Amino acid sequence: RAIAHIGSTAIPGIWAKPIIDILIEVADAATLQNAANILVAHGYLQMSASDTRISLNKGYTPEGFAERVFHIHLRLPGDHDEYYFRDYLREHPAIAKQYEALKLSLWKPYEHDRDGYTNAKGDFIRAITARAKKNAPPLRSVSIKKRMPFLWKPGRVCKKSRSDLIQNNVNSPWYVIPYF
Repeated sequence: RAIAHIGSTAIPGIWAKPIIDILIEVADAATLQNAANILVAHGYLQMSASDTRISLNKGYTPEGFAERVFHIHLRLPGDHDEYYFRDYLREHPAIAKQYEALKLSLWKPYEHDRDGYTNAKGDFIRAITARAKKNAPPLRSVSIKKRMPFLWKPGRVCKKSRSDLIQNNVNSPWYVIPYF
């Protein structure tokens, strides 16, 4: 139903780990599980699951990050608060820089504790998301075909270099993911 680039690499001008976060909204619970099964078959690891959300990762190795790391967030329609957070930071560079400073301050203490790192950012993210939702009109999902037209051309790949991902010199450093 919809796909979007979220996470720090989607916010221009801030430091970001070389991780691409992709939020995919699917039509229903059956499609949610089918999409997860397809991604697992393509090497993604299912990290968490509920009736309405499944999170998958690809690109972690015993030595750390692989060249490309992806977090796929499968959701049912309308479960996309990350859009508000991302869009607010894009519109408010000073707040984005505060988020960058928070992330950098947490990097070393939580270098090997992904859940702790995520939890430590939670209060900031929740506060900014609430502010963004209060001041923004409701979001509506945009179809995958409109948001990511290259996904509709089999075999076509659009990718940026790792340095682009780290420095975040581009808005959407995408790599092709499996169809479902």
